[in-house]
Amino acid sequence: MARKKIITVGSDPEFLITDHSGNYIPADKFFNQCGDCNPCEKCGRKRCTGNRVLCGICKNCEDVCEDCDACCGCESCRDQDPEDCDFCYDCMDNGDCDLDGEIGCDGCSDVGELRPMFGETPHEHHNNIATLIDMIDVPKKYELHAGTRVDGFDLGGHIHLGFRGKKETYEYGESLQTALYISKYAGMPLRKIEHPSDLAYRGLQQYGYGQFGSHSDRRYGIEWRMPASWLVSSDIALSALCLAHMVILEYYVEPEIITLPTVESQKKTLGSSTFASRYIARLEKMKYYPNYKEELEPLFQMLTNGEEWDTETDIREMW
Repeated sequence: MARKKIITVGSDPEFLITDHSGNYIPADKFFNQCGDCNPCEKCGRKRCTGNRVLCGICKNCEDVCEDCDACCGCESCRDQDPEDCDFCYDCMDNGDCDLDGEIGCDGCSDVGELRPMFGETPHEHHNNIATLIDMIDVPKKYELHAGTRVDGFDLGGHIHLGFRGKKETYEYGESLQTALYISKYAGMPLRKIEHPSDLAYRGLQQYGYGQFGSHSDRRYGIEWRMPASWLVSSDIALSALCLAHMVILEYYVEPEIITLPTVESQKKTLGSSTFASRYIARLEKMKYYPNYKEELEPLFQMLTNGEEWDTETDIREMW
């Protein structure tokens, strides 16, 4: 991957809705209704996921998008993927589109997902997330939870890291090394504050969701898919975004070849009595650490004290 300075940060963190007895409530109960949604151009049904870029195309027809809306910034369509309708990645990365962000469901209609507008800094993106959380229209008789594995649902906190400059196709092997580097220095500290029993289902297994190095190539850069949903609190969310941003900037200053660790070696690393001190010392040596010292302090305190993040409290109370 070409050595480019990363200046954009995005994400699509997930959350689960429950009643006060702990029973989950399907997210599409709240986010699948859109009074202004156009009927599907192909079959006539009205079906909206809460993500406005899918309005006009229903689930059964969305695989084929012959009449894709033009990008609102450059008036052309990047391709026939309906999720790219209304804006293209060229405009998204250059800030030509006025996207306020969205609240909807992920691929599983049971789980809610925030799709905040990207930011040129972790702080800007964090503010965009806070704005969306304030906009979530779910009655107080229900609770919103984030974390690792809540009520049997694996919740992801994918972080999108974008590159300014000329767009190009990245080789998987190159982007994999980037993802492995981020996973080692940002993913492992975040993994350390997850509940061990939850982590046994999500992440610490040979195959499955949220593995070490998990990522997806994007035209704007890379979607890092290892972290669980760090929406648990405002402080931890900011720590997670700043940590990922700092680490990937470090990778372009001082790249390092990382080998995919086995599950057993990850467990051994996480279980080490010196994990916190070793990782904190390494992160403090990174070039951009002084820029994020204050923002990383809540995470460092949790690591030092052996604390786990709170999945029981409604995230709206923690923001």
